[in-house]
Amino acid sequence: MERRIRSKTMKPNRILLSMLALSLLYTGCEQTQEGTPSRQGTQVLPAPHVDAVEPSALHKMSVVFLGNHSEGAIKEKLDAAMLAYNIEKTERNYERCSSVLVTLRKHNNDSYAEMELLDHMIKQNTGGSGVSFPDQAALSSVMLLSGI
Repeated sequence: MERRIRSKTMKPNRILLSMLALSLLYTGCEQTQEGTPSRQGTQVLPAPHVDAVEPSALHKMSVVFLGNHSEGAIKEKLDAAMLAYNIEKTERNYERCSSVLVTLRKHNNDSYAEMELLDHMIKQNTGGSGVSFPDQAALSSVMLLSGI
């Protein structure tokens, strides 16, 4: 009987201890001039240099694509494919298209290069009939593997 009474009184005590621990954590924080909480003694990392620019999607493609292709050659072919499949030429869309091409190439054990896949997609030119870039890339991948 005594054990049951103890367990009932322990639950509120655990809740109170948890609340006390949380309040101690929050009071250990102070507001900085910007109004954001910070802990005393924490290290503040310097902001990254402004001139540290991430490489463009085209540069990444020139490194990752099979073969030795310049950014200009990749841009020319990818722009033609993006136009055929009604995709706006933005950095984000270059990254997305690149991701589709590289993923398919890797999935198929480097059976063809990304530029070959783009050539096939451009020749098929199915964007006007509603086929999306990723869908045509997958179809062209199968056709290249089949020798079509």
